[in-house]
Amino acid sequence: MTTTGLRAESGTGPVVRSVAVAAAAIVVIAVLGLYSLTQGEPDSTLGAVLDNLFRTGPIEGDIDSLLIREVRLPRVLMALIAGAALGIAGVLLQDSMRNPLADPTLLGVAQGAGFIIALSALYPEVVPPLPTTILCFIGGTLAGILVLGLSRDARNPVKVVLAGAMLSILLGTASTVVILIAPRARAAGVLEYFRFVIGSFFDVRWESIGLVLPWFVIAIPIALLSARVVNLLQLGDETASGLGLNPGRARIGLLLLAMVLVTPYVAAIGPIGFVSLFAPHVSRSLIASTDARLVMAISALIGAAILLIADTAARLLFFPFEIPAGVFTWIIVGPLALVLVGRLGGRGATA
Repeated sequence: MTTTGLRAESGTGPVVRSVAVAAAAIVVIAVLGLYSLTQGEPDSTLGAVLDNLFRTGPIEGDIDSLLIREVRLPRVLMALIAGAALGIAGVLLQDSMRNPLADPTLLGVAQGAGFIIALSALYPEVVPPLPTTILCFIGGTLAGILVLGLSRDARNPVKVVLAGAMLSILLGTASTVVILIAPRARAAGVLEYFRFVIGSFFDVRWESIGLVLPWFVIAIPIALLSARVVNLLQLGDETASGLGLNPGRARIGLLLLAMVLVTPYVAAIGPIGFVSLFAPHVSRSLIASTDARLVMAISALIGAAILLIADTAARLLFFPFEIPAGVFTWIIVGPLALVLVGRLGGRGATA
């Protein structure tokens, strides 16, 4: 992309399309959210849902209110928070690495968090007694540092992505080894780990929201403010350097920011795949622009909608049995992502 092209994309056309897409996405999310809050055992009326959403008083033993406010509402909010974080993280990674297939899974961040969770579940004596969110952040950050060390050159996005792919395989293998050598007495830990790596909203409660929300509130504004840096990196390192940006430092900073967005949600619901890969591409197509200022906002909404659909389907489709939401992102988004990979395969690594 040239600077002229970037200026052209910042005109009124993409902005108008972004507003229209954002409005449509918000309507879809609102309808899906209300539907999810009304459905379950027992079902709730829309009036009861709206009353509980706007009532600030105590529940006082009302089972309907208990289900809406303490079980269903935290799950809806977590889907929206995690989906938005994934959508924005995908934009940060794809545009800063100039690789349309870059996402937290490919760069080893999710696998780093998963490996430390495997150790924590199966060998708690070797892991510091820290909150899961902190452990996931440590695992994801260490994986990111290793990726940068293995690539030896943060300015080269292809090397970074290849190093991330190699580390992802190594960490996935290490997690498997940890499980295979675990004593039978720790079988419960194995089940806990597998539910974690698939990705599920089953255990999400207000405590989970309290752990994730502060990271989200801090990281989202910083990510949106970094859009100018992301746009400069899309122009290529030589052009970005000529405009006063240090591409290597900028790429490291954006990678760390993506980790801050991703690791808290991984701690809460597990490493759900495909969302951060797919949402940015859908957003760019819908608004016909690669301007990060617009793409981040739309990608956040698309990611939130995808996760809300996945969790609602996971909870209701086979009721009373619940399927992990991560399975539905594979079913819903996975085939579309494979088509996307096929379309992008001939364009090379850079976007």
